[in-house]
Amino acid sequence: MFRGVERKFLVELAQQAGSNRISTEEIAAKIKCNPNTIYKKLRESEDFREAVKETLQGSLLADAPLVMRSLVGCAVEGSFKHTQLFLEMAGLFQRKQEVEAKISMNMETPFKDSKEAAEFLRATTGLEVANDD
Repeated sequence: MFRGVERKFLVELAQQAGSNRISTEEIAAKIKCNPNTIYKKLRESEDFREAVKETLQGSLLADAPLVMRSLVGCAVEGSFKHTQLFLEMAGLFQRKQEVEAKISMNMETPFKDSKEAAEFLRATTGLEVANDD
């Protein structure tokens, strides 16, 4: 689909992963092309932009195992942030959330009325309770 400079750029970009990753300018120098030509093609061609995006995603995905090993290593050494991120990625950690709830309570009393409650308190504690009835 792509020829010439575009094809060379994509091939070179695909080979860039981890510590081998280099800039657009450096790739342009390797393929003997002016970086502005690459930028112009990126502006003008949606297909080329999409191909570059997919190629970058692929090279980033290639780094995933190394990144995960580093993340787990930091978590094992006791880094809370790394542990939290690891648990979030695994679906085992959720941030504190507020919950709104409407709760109704039905309180039952063992007395028929406040007079009976006052009599019980007087009999068991000796306290006189004012009766509102």
